Amino acid sequence: MKAAAVDIRQCFQPVLGTPPWRVKAGVGSFLTFEFGPRIRTDGHVHGRWHLWIYLSNWKLGDTCLSLRQYDEARTYLERALKQKPDLGQADRDMGKLLIRTGQPEAALPYLRKVVELDPEEPSVHFLLAEVYRKMG
Repeated sequence: MKAAAVDIRQCFQPVLGTPPWRVKAGVGSFLTFEFGPRIRTDGHVHGRWHLWIYLSNWKLGDTCLSLRQYDEARTYLERALKQKPDLGQADRDMGKLLIRTGQPEAALPYLRKVVELDPEEPSVHFLLAEVYRKMG
């Protein structure tokens, strides 16, 4: 395992400290970044290194939720769930969002779906207990 970590660091060493350019939301739920010198091939300009982050809508929603930017979080989480309906993390975070915005009953379907997808997920049981407590 330690050797793999060293190999990964060696692979990314040339990119470290390099500012990204052309950062944009890609197709689906991808966030893309170009790094390094601009290279033109087949009429397209790209960086020497190209990074894609998958499930970016969920991660952006999760980040906005942590920052209490609830409207933005909802937008990103709704997109994530539309693009990948079986993404339990997005359902869990939508449940958290609804609890935090005073809508515990609306959180139930999202949290119950997480239990269906992954019954052993501990955080969802805590959130369900919170919902039931708030509902009386």
